[in-house]
Amino acid sequence: MERYFWVATGLIVVMSLISGYDNPINVSNMIELSLWCAAVPAIFTGLFQSTEPVKQKARFIWGTNFILSAAFTLVILSMTTYAVIADGPLNESALIFMVMPFGFIGSFIVATPLGFLAYAISKDI
Repeated sequence: MERYFWVATGLIVVMSLISGYDNPINVSNMIELSLWCAAVPAIFTGLFQSTEPVKQKARFIWGTNFILSAAFTLVILSMTTYAVIADGPLNESALIFMVMPFGFIGSFIVATPLGFLAYAISKDI
């Protein structure tokens, strides 16, 4: 499972590099954009991987948090990557990345109870 999480995180990094392509400002902004997009999914992947397999409740919580934060990131990046490929650099449209922290907070608020619920359901089965 960890491999899939790291592959998805790598996909997020590649898509964020494409989204920052030909940025008129400089290359450091493209690197910041990659870190901005991949930081939270990478943190949840690391937490999931570092949690012992015996502690299933924590693994469910970190796994659902990764899935929702990565899904949110991939939705935003799919729109911006398509725009860069179709029309060129984002320029002012890159302001869409300002919603990322709020999306990450929202996904954390939703994913934590979902992780508890998934753990409770799997424990009863």
